[in-house]
Amino acid sequence: MEFRTKIKWPEPAFTLSPLTRMTMLGSCFAEHIGHCMERGMMDVCVNPFGVLYNPVSILAVLKEAVSGKEPDRRLFFDFGDESHCWLTDSSFSCPERGICVSKFMSVCRETVERLQTTDVVFVTLGTNRCYELVSEALVVGNCHKQPGAMFVERQLNVSDVVVALKEIHSLLRGLNSSVKIVWTVSPYRYLKYGFHGNQLGKSILLVAIDELCKESLSDYFPAYEIMMDELRDYRFYADDMVHPAPLAVAYIWECFKNYYFTPEALEYVMAAEKLSKALEHRPLHPSSDAYIQFLHKILFNMEQLKQKYPTFALTSQCDRLKDQLKKLEV
Repeated sequence: MEFRTKIKWPEPAFTLSPLTRMTMLGSCFAEHIGHCMERGMMDVCVNPFGVLYNPVSILAVLKEAVSGKEPDRRLFFDFGDESHCWLTDSSFSCPERGICVSKFMSVCRETVERLQTTDVVFVTLGTNRCYELVSEALVVGNCHKQPGAMFVERQLNVSDVVVALKEIHSLLRGLNSSVKIVWTVSPYRYLKYGFHGNQLGKSILLVAIDELCKESLSDYFPAYEIMMDELRDYRFYADDMVHPAPLAVAYIWECFKNYYFTPEALEYVMAAEKLSKALEHRPLHPSSDAYIQFLHKILFNMEQLKQKYPTFALTSQCDRLKDQLKKLEV
């Protein structure tokens, strides 16, 4: 007897191997799945511009990056002891304006280079609401705790979202004609807009994404549906009752792997996750012979796995572990 409704989805248009290069953009849910990929030592870049929730904000920062021009100074402002960028989250905030601008330009260059060689881009949308900075007529990626009077809240309709998503698609394909694009909708509930408002927003995103998928412009992964239907119980929510709990994230990650991963990728990630778990061990005596031997054992297992799957992430992790051992054995 089955006590829940399981999501049934068509076969994926493509699969992910241990060597697939991926980029994750969008809401905090993109970070959750991206960090699962990092723990599985996949070749993934997670939210280079920080967490962004709506399609217009994602489009704005991608446009700025692809332009290759020095950013307009109106994209930056000073508040308190730091400078901030309107297009990104607070991870770009710095004590000096020049450092903030330089960091943004550097990440723009690195992200464009990454997107030019990425196999798959996953874009997670959180809401159809965006905020426009009145003084600059600029849709921001983050309000940076500035007074609400500085902004006008906009609700994007289906047409607005479709236009933004098509522009994102065009920008990504302009950088890399063979890149595959997958949309997802974050299961996070934006209850500050009310239960009804949250559902309306998610519905607008879903209808817009469906328009693109019908035109065969991209694909969709049903993270939202898995949370709403398979996991329709408050035990799968965090203490705030709006974010998915770690157990829910782990379950959706399992669904993601089983949906997209080749048998080789599943084998690789299982082995890599064991290595990541071992590396998370925090010894009482980091310089002891026993701990050094423990690290050598991990390195040996990594080298064995790397012979079979020479991934960039695994190679980088091996190099970091070798550097750590050199310092401990001095």
